[in-house]
Amino acid sequence: MPRKPADKAGSSRPETRLELHVQEFEGGVAAATVPVRWCVTKELIESITARNFVKPVLVLVVRSLGEDTFLGETRAVWTETSARVVPLVNELEFVSFRRPGTNELRAVIVDADGEEAIKQLDKIRKGKAYGSVFEGDGSLEYGNIAGRLKYIELNSQLTVEVDEKLFAPPPSPRRMKLVRRFFSGSEVDQCHLRERTTASIFAAIMLLTFGQLLKVLQAIGLLLFGIRDIPWGEFAHPWEGRVDDLLNNCDGSSIWFHDERGNARLSPLWLINPIVLLLVPNATYGVLQLIAHSHHGKGAKAYLHSFPGYWGTVWRVDLAIVALAVVITVVVAILVLIDEALSKYSSSQSRMSKRAQERKLREIEEQTKLARELQAMTCDIASSAVSLSALPEGKVTVHLRFMDLKSKVCKPFAR
Repeated sequence: MPRKPADKAGSSRPETRLELHVQEFEGGVAAATVPVRWCVTKELIESITARNFVKPVLVLVVRSLGEDTFLGETRAVWTETSARVVPLVNELEFVSFRRPGTNELRAVIVDADGEEAIKQLDKIRKGKAYGSVFEGDGSLEYGNIAGRLKYIELNSQLTVEVDEKLFAPPPSPRRMKLVRRFFSGSEVDQCHLRERTTASIFAAIMLLTFGQLLKVLQAIGLLLFGIRDIPWGEFAHPWEGRVDDLLNNCDGSSIWFHDERGNARLSPLWLINPIVLLLVPNATYGVLQLIAHSHHGKGAKAYLHSFPGYWGTVWRVDLAIVALAVVITVVVAILVLIDEALSKYSSSQSRMSKRAQERKLREIEEQTKLARELQAMTCDIASSAVSLSALPEGKVTVHLRFMDLKSKVCKPFAR
């Protein structure tokens, strides 16, 4: 029987400068991937304007409550499981919970202006940042955002319960054996697993066809060299090992050049092995071609020497004319470059001043647009309904529609 929604959406405390909303049902959220909506207060807008934020983004961090034992004492600990970085004006984003039980959403506003901020926020989003964003008590941990980026700390948190049944069941061992043959690391959700499974099947087909073909070519080469103890069993296991295991696992000694103990030997077999029978005819043909070309070369040289001696004087005159033309061209090019440099220098100051004015006007326009969009997101104006249909026109992007569909067909895996 489907659960009925509660009377109102769960939200952070009203006295905070940013409120978080998520649709809760009796007993917790309805899915492991849910939309989260937020609104701002006028005080927060004034703080963003006063601090000259150019590109304010909201960092949404999902934390899971667990237990840890230290010196025989069990204590509650918060572990960050995922993070989303989204422009503050977007007003809604989907987040995924990674563990069942008590989970918490925390938020902080960061100015994503500048290369360093973009790189650091990308690390946080991908989970590659050193340490955590928040301390256990909810304050910002120094080093990721605090002490590195320009931010506004918020007293905004939201605690929800996530049922274990909302997560995807573990995949079959046979499927995971195929995926682990080509990929490492855990899969995030069912969609991620489907992508890796499809790629693994394609790679397995390529390995079965081209991999076996490469092994056949290796076997032919090993037979020509007379290698002992070729591991023919490698052909019976196309899914295991590497395509060059046939070369790596053979004995290495040749029946043409070594005895059974591996010692080099001199015998008529050395002269009648397939390598010699293939190389000698090709080497003989190459020598004959070299002799033929050498004969024609001597005839051409004798033909050139039959010309009158005055050709040397003509070549010297031609070279002098070419050298003079090169000198004149270089001098003209230098004069042209000097003229262009002087003209660029004379106009550079005016262009720099014009660009500075355009940049200032663009910043003013962006700040005006940002203030207008934030004013429409104030908590006393914006709706608290957590759904795509409740968003203003123009804010329902392709990304949000995709995430809405993905939340219905791709459950995350618990970890």
